[in-house]
Amino acid sequence: MKKQICIAVALLMSGAALKAQVGINTENPQGILHVDGSADNPITGTPDAIQQSNDFVIMPEGKVGVGTVNPETKLHILGNSTDSPVIVDGLLNQSVTGSYANVIIDNNTGELYKGVTASKPFYYTKYTLSNVKMDWVANFDTKIDTNKYTVVVVGCSFNVGISTFFNSGNYFFQSQNVFSYKSGGTWRLTADFPNISTLQNLNGTWVIYVLIMENNQVTQLPDITVNMGGSENGSVPASPVP
Repeated sequence: MKKQICIAVALLMSGAALKAQVGINTENPQGILHVDGSADNPITGTPDAIQQSNDFVIMPEGKVGVGTVNPETKLHILGNSTDSPVIVDGLLNQSVTGSYANVIIDNNTGELYKGVTASKPFYYTKYTLSNVKMDWVANFDTKIDTNKYTVVVVGCSFNVGISTFFNSGNYFFQSQNVFSYKSGGTWRLTADFPNISTLQNLNGTWVIYVLIMENNQVTQLPDITVNMGGSENGSVPASPVP
């Protein structure tokens, strides 16, 4: 009989122990397991932010907090805004392919997400504009949103000869003028040989190569104007980029 009573008491005590909170270096555990790394938490109440910074907790619902005793997700790591709270080292190198995605960080909450597709901040394309008015393209709408992207012309060609005959038998050559610009919320292209026209006023074809970049990859710098003083050499006082 005594043996049966002892077993029953032992079972009751083990059940109570299983439900108890465990604190290491703290008498005031905030979860089912709470490790106070610096043993600086108060005996009662909730530790402040500095005291929590060296704590580790596991909550009853399975959430884990590092640097916080109130984890909001399965793993919640709270840094101090000075040192990085996460270091991952010794990873294997892997070529980026379509089967891999980027990790996205919410700047407001710090939450991590898997990107649906890998980000491609740069795009390249070629516009072939045929049967233009002689050599002139005044306003070609690419329909590319200026709020999202920056369009840069990186090359071009024109397929019809340009007349260089100018007033009173003098010959005049004008270089091509091809660039992108913003208008009405989209990027436009213009192309022209100013002040001259095609041979026999034929309509030609422009081929314009452009690089399209996401705006978050581009920093707009101030314009740079330099008086070269009639020299073939020059420089700026300092580099415009850091």
